[in-house]
Amino acid sequence: MKKRLQGIIIGVLVCAVLFSVSVLAAGNSKMIEAFYTGIRLFVDGGEYIPTDANGKVVEPFIYNGTTYLPVRAVANAFGKDVIWDGANQTVYLGKKDQNQPDAYLSNLMYTDYREGASGSWLGIINGNVQDYNGKTYTSGLIMGLQSAYNSDPWCEIDYPLNCQYEKLTGTIVLPKSYTISSGSGNPRVRETSVSICDVDTGSELFRINGVVETLPYKFEINVKGVNKITVKVNTAAHNENACVALTDLALYE
Repeated sequence: MKKRLQGIIIGVLVCAVLFSVSVLAAGNSKMIEAFYTGIRLFVDGGEYIPTDANGKVVEPFIYNGTTYLPVRAVANAFGKDVIWDGANQTVYLGKKDQNQPDAYLSNLMYTDYREGASGSWLGIINGNVQDYNGKTYTSGLIMGLQSAYNSDPWCEIDYPLNCQYEKLTGTIVLPKSYTISSGSGNPRVRETSVSICDVDTGSELFRINGVVETLPYKFEINVKGVNKITVKVNTAAHNENACVALTDLALYE
C-alpha cells in the first residue's frame, strides 16, 4: 500500500517517527513520498511489533530505496534507552554520556542472601546514608551485622552479572546514620571488612580490611567475563553489632 506523507522533515525523519510528534523546521520542510509495504521486524528470530511511546503500533516504511525503522521501538527491542534532544535535533541511544554507568548493582535482582548470625540484615539504600565526614549517599547497599556468640558476624549477597559488564566501581563507608525503607539508625563504630568474589572461580576480586569511620574507600574492579559475584561483609568484633554501606555501585559494559 502506498501513502503520501506531507510536511515531514528529512533531517529529523526518524526522530519524528520515533516520538510520533509533528516537527516543523523553517527552511528544511519538504514533501516526500513514502511506501508502506507491510514490513515486519524480527529480533533474534522472534517477531517484534514496533510501537511508539504511547504503545501505538508504528509501521516501518521505505523512502528512496531506504527502509526507515522507528528508533524508539528498535532501541527498546535491544534494551537501550532513547533520549531525544530537541534543542540540538539529536537522538541518543543508550547512554548520553560515555562516562555514565550502564547499570547500578543495587538495582539488579540478587539471587541469594546469607547471614552468619541471626539478625544480620541487608537494606537497599533508597533513603540516605551519611558518613563521618558529613557526606550523604543515596544509592547502594547497607549491610548490618548482628552480634554473634563466640563467632565473627558476617553476611553476604550474590548478584548475577551474566558476563555483561567489564568494570564495577563504588565507595565503601561506615555510616554515622542512615535512613532506608526498612528503618533508620545510628550504628556503633566497628572495624569491618568487605570482599567481592567471583562465584564460579572462587577467586577474590577485591578485599579491604579495616574499614573505619575516617575512611570512605573508593574502589574499581575488573569484572570482565564474570558471571556472578558475592559481596561479603564481616567483622571480628564478637558480640558486637556493625554496619557498613557500599554506595554508588556503578557497572560499566
